[in-house]
Amino acid sequence: MAAALAAGAFLCSTAGAAANLPAGFDQQALIPGLTRPTAVAWAPDGRMFIAEKDGVVRVADANGVLQPDPLIDISDQVATLGDRGLLGIAVDTSYASNHYIYLLYTYRSNPDDFNGPAVAKLRRVVVNPDNSLGAQQVILGTYDPGTPSFACPQAANDIDCIPSDSSTHSIGTVRSDPDGSLWVGSGDAAEFGGVDQKAFRTYDESSLAGKILHIDRDGHGLAGHAFCTSDADLSHVCTKVYAKGFRNPFRFTLRGGGLGPAVGDVGWNSWEELDMLQGPGGDYGWPCWEATHQTPDYSADPQCNGAGGEYTKPVQMPVFENPHTALGGDGVAIIGGLTYTGSDFPDGYAGTTFFGDYGSGILRRYDPTTGDTTDFATGASPWVDLEAAPPGLSYAHASDLIYVNIGATAGDGEGEVGRVFDSVGSRTPVARASGTPLTVDPGLPVSFKGDTSRDPDGEGLVYDWDFGDGSAHSKSANPTHTYGAYGAYTARLTVSDTEKLSSVASVHVTVGGPRVQIADPKSATPYQDGNAVPLNGSAHDFFGKVVTDLRWHVILHHSTSHIHDIGTFPGSTPSFTTLTSHSADSSYDVTLTATDSNGLAGSQTVTIHPQTVGFSLASSPPGAPVGYAGTAQTAPFSTNSAVGFETSVSAAGQFTSNGTTYAFSSWSDGGAIGHNITIPAASTTLTATYAAQNQTSAQSPLSVGTAGKSAPLDHRGPDLRLGTLAAELRRGRL
Repeated sequence: MAAALAAGAFLCSTAGAAANLPAGFDQQALIPGLTRPTAVAWAPDGRMFIAEKDGVVRVADANGVLQPDPLIDISDQVATLGDRGLLGIAVDTSYASNHYIYLLYTYRSNPDDFNGPAVAKLRRVVVNPDNSLGAQQVILGTYDPGTPSFACPQAANDIDCIPSDSSTHSIGTVRSDPDGSLWVGSGDAAEFGGVDQKAFRTYDESSLAGKILHIDRDGHGLAGHAFCTSDADLSHVCTKVYAKGFRNPFRFTLRGGGLGPAVGDVGWNSWEELDMLQGPGGDYGWPCWEATHQTPDYSADPQCNGAGGEYTKPVQMPVFENPHTALGGDGVAIIGGLTYTGSDFPDGYAGTTFFGDYGSGILRRYDPTTGDTTDFATGASPWVDLEAAPPGLSYAHASDLIYVNIGATAGDGEGEVGRVFDSVGSRTPVARASGTPLTVDPGLPVSFKGDTSRDPDGEGLVYDWDFGDGSAHSKSANPTHTYGAYGAYTARLTVSDTEKLSSVASVHVTVGGPRVQIADPKSATPYQDGNAVPLNGSAHDFFGKVVTDLRWHVILHHSTSHIHDIGTFPGSTPSFTTLTSHSADSSYDVTLTATDSNGLAGSQTVTIHPQTVGFSLASSPPGAPVGYAGTAQTAPFSTNSAVGFETSVSAAGQFTSNGTTYAFSSWSDGGAIGHNITIPAASTTLTATYAAQNQTSAQSPLSVGTAGKSAPLDHRGPDLRLGTLAAELRRGRL
C-alpha cells in the first residue's frame, strides 16, 4: 500500500468477498452495509438482532430487511479500543415468554477516557415484539466503585468483576442454553506483548478472567458447580466457573446432548487451539501451556514449574492445534463455530464442528467420531462469528451456516451478515466492484472496474452498471462514467451467469465532496510503540467553506493477515497512543473523514510505520534454547523490532551441548531467567550466560515447542495424553 492514499483512491465492493467453497455449496450476502458487526442472534418470530462493535444493535425483520433505526445504542458506554467492544449477543431460549436478549460488551466507565482501564459486563434487555425496550439490568460484571475510570480490583469471591485491563482478549461470546442457563466466555485480559502476571488469574477460581462461565438468568452460579463444591452461596465467583485456563475463548458454541461447549481459544504467538470441553471443572492450561506445548517465556515463571519440571496442575488437551504462520502453519486467531445438526448438508456433516481463522480465512470441520479435521473453505475472512440459521426463516434454510463479516478494514458500511448453504445446480456469481477516483469534481470521469467479479462454476458473466444518476446503463465490465451534478451517488453492478443467477455490488461516489488534508501524522515519520501520535487535519467543501464535522478512524495492521480496530476520534486535533504490544510487523492506517453541511463526505488516509531497530539474543556457550515474544528460538537469534515494543525473553534452565550440561547463570541485563523488556532505540544484544556442571540442574528447563503442521490430536480425552505428554517433556521431545 502506498504511504499516503488520496481521498477515495480505492473502495471495495459493498458485497463481501466470497469464500472458495466446496462443490455444491454457495454463499449469499443477507444484510450488507453494516458497520463493524460482531455477532448475530434471532428471536423466535424471525427477527435478526445484529451486534455492532461500537455498541449498537441493529434489527432486521422476519423477511431479512434491515430496519433504518438502531434497536439499542449504548455506544457512550462501550469501550472500543483494539478488540474491545460489543462482541456478544444472545436471545433467551424462553424469549417468547420473557423477551430477554443479552449483550456482552466492554464497559467504558468514563466516556471521555478512550485509553483508560475498562471492565466487561453482561446486560439483560427486554425487547418487545414491536421493538420497544423494557427493563435493562447488568447481571454479570456488576462491580462499579463509582469512580470516573476503574479496573477490577484484586480478585475475590465476592467481587463480581470481569477484567478488561488489556485492549485484547477480554470477553467474546454469550449463549442461552435450552435449560435456561447462560454460558459466557472471558479471556485473561492480560497484555499481549510480554509475560503479564495478570494472565495467571486464569487459574484462580475467584477471578472471572480466562474462564468459561455457566450462570442463571440473574447472573448467579448454578448448583453442582465444580470448583468450590461446598460453597452454597451462588453469588460467589467460584460457583459461576465451568472451566478455566483460557487465554481468549472468543467464540464458542454449545454442542447439546450434555456435551460441553466447543471452544476456540485464540493463542499468543505460536498456537491456536480447538477445545471440546469434557465437563465442568476442566483446566485448559494457559498461560503455562499453549495447546500441547509449554509456553515459551511463561514456562520460565516459577508458577509454571513443579518439582518434576512441568506444570503440575491437571491440563486438558485440545482436540486440534494449529501453528501460527510464522511457524509454518496458517493460524492467526481461531473462530470457534457451530456443531452442525441440520440435514441439508451432505452425508458426513451432521455432528461435525465448523471453525475458522480470522486472519487466514480458512474454514475447517472437526469430526468428533474420528478425531479428524478437514479443510472446508478458504477466503472466509474477516469472519468473526459462525452460527446456525434457526428454522422458519424466509431467506435461509434451517442450519445454514450464517457468518458475520466485520469488514476488510472495519470501515463504516463494510460489514455484512451472510449465509453458506447447500446449493442445487448452478451457483450464484460473485459481483465485485471498485472505482477511482471516488471523490471527484463535476464533469470529471470515474473509472469503474467489475472484471474481478467471478462465477464459481466458471460460467460467462453479463455485466450491467447502473450509475445512480439516471443515465443509460453500461454493459461493459470496466466502464468510465462522468457525473455532471454535485451530490452523492451509488453505482450498482449486477453480474448474471448463463442460468440467470445474479448478484449485486455497489460503489459510492461523491461528486464535489469535501477536500481533506491531513497535516499530521506524516507518512515519512515513523512512530514508536507507546507514544502519543498527534492528529491534525482540516477540510473545505466544494465551495471553499471550512468543514467542521471531522472524524478520524485508526486501524492497526498486524502483519498482512488481520487488523485491530483502534477506534474513532472526533475533531481536528485529537491524538491516539500506539500500542506497546505489536512489533515491526505492524502499521497504522489513519483516515480523516469530513462531512459537509449537505451530508457529502470526503476522506484521506495516511499509513505510518514503526521505527525499528535490531535486537538479538545470544548465549555463552552458543546453542541455548531461548524465548522471544512467546516464540521458541535458539541462540544466537536476531530480529528487527519496533522501538518501544514491550515483550518478554527467557532462557532454558539448562541445556546440553557436545556432551556437557550447562546451567543458567545470568542475563547480561541482570534480569531473571524469564523477564519482560522494552526494545530500546539502539541496537541491542542480550546474552544468557551458562556454567558447566556435572549433573542435571534442579532448575526446570524451558520446553521448546516444535513448529509442526496443523494436525488433529488424540480425541479420546485429556487424561489419555497427559502422562505421555509429561514423559515426552522430561525427555526433551516437546
